[in-house]
Amino acid sequence: MTGHELQFLLRELTTSQDYDGQIVSRLDFDAREATFAPLPPAVDPDLSTDLADKGIRELYAFQRACFDKACDGYNVTVVSPTASGKSLAFQLPVLDHLLKHPGATALFLYPTKALIEDQLAKLREMERCMERINTAVYDGDTDPDARRQLRKFGRLILSNPDSLHYSILPHHESWSRFMRGLAFIVVDEGHYYHGVLGSHMALLLRRLRRLANFYGAHPVFFVTSATIDEPGKFASQLTGELVHNVDSSGAPKGQQTLLLFNPKIVDKQNNIRKSVMKEALWLFQRAVQEDVRTIVFTKSRQEAELLYKYVRDAGAGKGQRLGDRVATYRAGYLPAVRRGIEHRLSSGELTGVIATNALELGIDIGHLDVSITAGYPGSVTSLFQQMGRAGRERDHSLSVFVASSNPLDQYVVQT
Repeated sequence: MTGHELQFLLRELTTSQDYDGQIVSRLDFDAREATFAPLPPAVDPDLSTDLADKGIRELYAFQRACFDKACDGYNVTVVSPTASGKSLAFQLPVLDHLLKHPGATALFLYPTKALIEDQLAKLREMERCMERINTAVYDGDTDPDARRQLRKFGRLILSNPDSLHYSILPHHESWSRFMRGLAFIVVDEGHYYHGVLGSHMALLLRRLRRLANFYGAHPVFFVTSATIDEPGKFASQLTGELVHNVDSSGAPKGQQTLLLFNPKIVDKQNNIRKSVMKEALWLFQRAVQEDVRTIVFTKSRQEAELLYKYVRDAGAGKGQRLGDRVATYRAGYLPAVRRGIEHRLSSGELTGVIATNALELGIDIGHLDVSITAGYPGSVTSLFQQMGRAGRERDHSLSVFVASSNPLDQYVVQT
């Protein structure tokens, strides 16, 4: 979305009869130009060719810095916006090492199955590399025969913490070949592991590291995220080893506008404001009607389905078929249904999507111009993750936080 298109959308919102001064604050974040660095000269030819086929002939500066650090044996963490090239930052050194060392192995850990499938699809685009590196998913859906083959021949395994805890570590004798060659451990979406879950993950990674050391391996850790405060300190505490933070300033970032949207009070005595769902519905409808690609985040599955029903019914009442241009996305759908929605989003078939935090993580859903957060999601990290789903590279994006009557929501918009 260009700056002119954004101004037009804002003018449409603020001149609407439904607008009553709900926008209480506007924050503008400047764009950032990309800085580039050449590909490492000694990178494997097959990897270089695969990158060229994807149109990649040079790297962002932070990607090259990650490569150099990892090749020197340092643990690395990098925090960079969604769709800024974080995946390539760790894929490049891992794939290059596996191609040059036939006995080496690597483990990629993701918090959700959907994210695993998304990353596997990206890896399969590197056709020449994948022909030489046995790569597969190991999780609860992997059938027994495939599991046996992976234990014997797998080199690049994509898994999740649960499978690591229940299926791999307790049976490490069966994974001795994999453990002996373990060169890299990648923890993607590192911000996901906080609180009690973060404590469990920290202990799990220490168990994994201890077993790798037992088999003679000393893997390099990669921890990535779009939103972590003090990433070096966080990643070091998570992994139990010293982790070096790589500055992501080389990644491009488009201009971003954040609106704090506070619904008007409808019951002064009880300090109750207009429904956050109704306000989110109005904003979403206006954006979709202007063909602006938009995502709305709700706090529950019920809210997502209810908002979708409102959109569909409201469009039908005005002779519009908005229901054909929007969809819901949440946990609980069959994998084939989720893949279908993701494909329709990335292809541009859908103009809008109403989602729970299932789309908060870095699944590739193509270009979105506007993100709307209906109610405070529970943490600043989640809020910024949801904001980051809109906008790519040099595009101007808009994020709207719609506050509810909840005191925490009011604290966010009034301070």
